[in-house]
Amino acid sequence: MKTSKTNHTLNKIGTALIGTALVAAASYVSPVDASPFETAMIFGAIGDDGSGPPGAFDGSITPTASQTVGGVRTPDGAINGNGIVLTGGDPTNRNNYAHTFGTNAFGDDHNFLADINPTEGNWFKADLGRTYTLRDAFFFNFNPDASEAGEGQTNEVRGVATANIWYLDAASDTNNIDNSNVAFDPTGWTQLGSTTNFTIAPTGDVNQTVPDVINFGDVPARFVALDILSNHGHAGFVGFGEIQFFVVPIPDPDVTLAVIEDTLGATFDSVPNATYRLQSTPDLVSSNFTDTGAIVIGNGDAMTLFDPTGPATSKNYRVVAE
Repeated sequence: MKTSKTNHTLNKIGTALIGTALVAAASYVSPVDASPFETAMIFGAIGDDGSGPPGAFDGSITPTASQTVGGVRTPDGAINGNGIVLTGGDPTNRNNYAHTFGTNAFGDDHNFLADINPTEGNWFKADLGRTYTLRDAFFFNFNPDASEAGEGQTNEVRGVATANIWYLDAASDTNNIDNSNVAFDPTGWTQLGSTTNFTIAPTGDVNQTVPDVINFGDVPARFVALDILSNHGHAGFVGFGEIQFFVVPIPDPDVTLAVIEDTLGATFDSVPNATYRLQSTPDLVSSNFTDTGAIVIGNGDAMTLFDPTGPATSKNYRVVAE
């Protein structure tokens, strides 16, 4: 299976209002300076804490690998936004993000790297924290700082060339253990198409502005693994810069107020595995919605959320999906 390039824009959440309408969306402005030391989650990616855009990593994804060189090129560096920069323009457009080069010729700080295991192979696994309906993922390959003399000029060849991509919708995976240095065990997993080819990072001190896009086709999954088959020609190491995952956008539901057991609640039709939050305004005039603390995972049926502080006719309520 070959990866493709795309120019889609994803919005993280929409809105469904009760009471007065929200008349204007927030306008975001972000600096365009792409420092090599920036860290950011691409807008709308799983793990984006919503503090931006661009946001920071919320810690919800746990990466593991069959082996790593350690130090500052661990699996965490490939899922937490290290090296991701906003290059300018609308920060809610995911195509305005790039992966910058590492802090030296060996790709420190902004890349994951492992010793090649010629017998057992190499794999990388991401636990997304819960099941999502995956649309696609942005993949940025190994990208070192080539300004240093020596082999840094060619270390882009450490990047992944081919891999089999697997996904699993389960509560856990006990077969593939971190730093086990053994071959990937696909028992219970589903392979995504056939072998996937990845583009080598541009040579020189150049940002990767166009990622490879892994198309999942809206499959439910909690775990995603790359069983790495080859790199672009380096004899000793293999790795990549960053992978960020995107879900099928879930619209916020239409909401009605209903009295259940003498308590006013917000009732809506849910989508399985979507997260729903009840928000409210401080009064009927304000459009400043904040979380009430009520949250639920959708099960595909009608659900109801209640304001933990007690319902009030002086507030507007809405339910947001993510």
